[in-house]
Amino acid sequence: MSVPYRPVTAAALAVVLLLSAAPAVTAAEAPRRDYVSVYTNNVENLKKTTDTCPGDWQDLIFAMKRTDPAPDLFLVQQISNRDELTLLINTMEAKLGRDYAGRIANPQPPEQAARCGDDKKQQTTAIVFDTARFNVLQEDTWKADRDGTNGCENTGQSRAEAIRLKLDDLLADKTLTVASTHWPTNNSGGHPCAAENAREASEKVSGWGGDLMIWGGDANITAGNPGDWKSWYRQTNGELGGDAGFRDVMYDHCGKVTAPRGECLGNNWTIGGSNRIDYLWAKKPNGLPATTAVHTVTFEEAGAADAHYTGSDHAANYSDHRAVRARVHY
Repeated sequence: MSVPYRPVTAAALAVVLLLSAAPAVTAAEAPRRDYVSVYTNNVENLKKTTDTCPGDWQDLIFAMKRTDPAPDLFLVQQISNRDELTLLINTMEAKLGRDYAGRIANPQPPEQAARCGDDKKQQTTAIVFDTARFNVLQEDTWKADRDGTNGCENTGQSRAEAIRLKLDDLLADKTLTVASTHWPTNNSGGHPCAAENAREASEKVSGWGGDLMIWGGDANITAGNPGDWKSWYRQTNGELGGDAGFRDVMYDHCGKVTAPRGECLGNNWTIGGSNRIDYLWAKKPNGLPATTAVHTVTFEEAGAADAHYTGSDHAANYSDHRAVRARVHY
């Protein structure tokens, strides 16, 4: 299910032409690195300023451009379809000077009633990766669970179909498994099945193994608070003794700063207030990996990056969700 490099609409091409192109970096030219640069974000169907629910999705890509290095991996939730993923990839290539490809859980999801109308009528997940660095070894998808008449059962929502890839890392001479996930909201029966969804995601990613195992996405549920962590979070977080043995990169980061961990986690909200519902998880076969450059990409810094490169910025945010990024070390 590779996304083909194809022409896009005139409006989309205009967006791409605004971005300054740079020569692509090949695997032979790139320095060998002991870490992978990963972003995760619910992109809300690449919100445009003219949409029913307006946004300025390019801001996040400008923020990527202003940060070194550009992402090796971008875990994407709520992309519309293959064409929209192609637009995202074309824009990233033009702006970041690297060759990217993407794999999508469902190339043409069925249309559904959604908030913001036609702008969000199709929703699925995807993974964007640097083709100079990675070769795809394996690929598959699975559906997250919702609360049903017989307990937790697969949801019928295409937006909650996860995708996982096993990748050969040509720069590090390693292998890794990565996944992008999106769980149902509480209104769609997701919260009672959060522990099951966390267990399944952890087992899917661990099952394929590799020198690194990484998954991330929109959980649509908070982790709780220090001293009162929710069960799904406790079982996943290896630093809390969770059997899944994954590192929450932001939890790790907040343990290294001077502010109390709970305050730091609250400051790194992803969907307003102190609500953190978007996560990036990682582990190694023998324990927890080191993480550096962990950061929540604020709407303000992304807008400032847009203004830096174009001279102006629309007031709308790049998404309803703030992206999380990190360098995860082998």
